[in-house]
Amino acid sequence: MVKELLENALDAGANRIRVDVEAGGRKLIRIADDGHGMNRDDALLAFERHATSKLRTADDLLSIATLGFRGEALPSIASVARVTLETSPAPSRIRRKAAPWAHTWKSQEGRSCM
Repeated sequence: MVKELLENALDAGANRIRVDVEAGGRKLIRIADDGHGMNRDDALLAFERHATSKLRTADDLLSIATLGFRGEALPSIASVARVTLETSPAPSRIRRKAAPWAHTWKSQEGRSCM
């Protein structure tokens, strides 16, 4: 799980990545990065099974240059854990928070996610 989330951070252009783990990952696994965030639609799409924001046409399959489809691991992780996604797409200062287990989506002005 951590590997998938680290790859997502790298694909998002992160220069800094912080990993927090509590109780061997049974209580908490948090990945925070300074990569470019996702807009609201892509963040919500990331929790849908078999969905990706990287492919818009069939030809896009021939030019994938990332470690993975950003968000492909999130539906699997969210099916067995309480996942909260915080994202703040540049240049916006609005932090967006999705918690699919709680069926919530919130926007908050101010601090970044890192």
